[in-house]
Amino acid sequence: MKKLMPSKAKLFLFYYYKSIIVFFLILFASTIPANEVEKVSWFSIPNLDKLIHLGMYFLLTFVMIYDKLKIKPEKSFKNIILISGIFSISIGGILEILQTYLTSSRSGEFLDFLFNTAGAVCAILLWSIVRKPKL
Repeated sequence: MKKLMPSKAKLFLFYYYKSIIVFFLILFASTIPANEVEKVSWFSIPNLDKLIHLGMYFLLTFVMIYDKLKIKPEKSFKNIILISGIFSISIGGILEILQTYLTSSRSGEFLDFLFNTAGAVCAILLWSIVRKPKL
């Protein structure tokens, strides 16, 4: 009897489901119409949206690095953080551009992109501190 091997797509979904979930949450949060986002009047922190951008891209980069390290621990740590960082920063830029040109109630901002990038860099720095090279 022939043993069926799972497809590469199924394996990818199985191994990277955490990263995929975070990515789709960011995609949803970035494309939902602005008028559907409730503002809480009693909870007003200046530039809270910038901290949210930082947090979302920190989480995306952190989880991507975690997933990759768990799946391929023999891979170069520098390679893993480089690929994860470039992917997260690219997604952040692309979504800001899409907000500008494809939505009517949202606008892409360069400052949002900078905070997306800062979140990715913070995740990389944290991983670099936590995962000290073995001597």
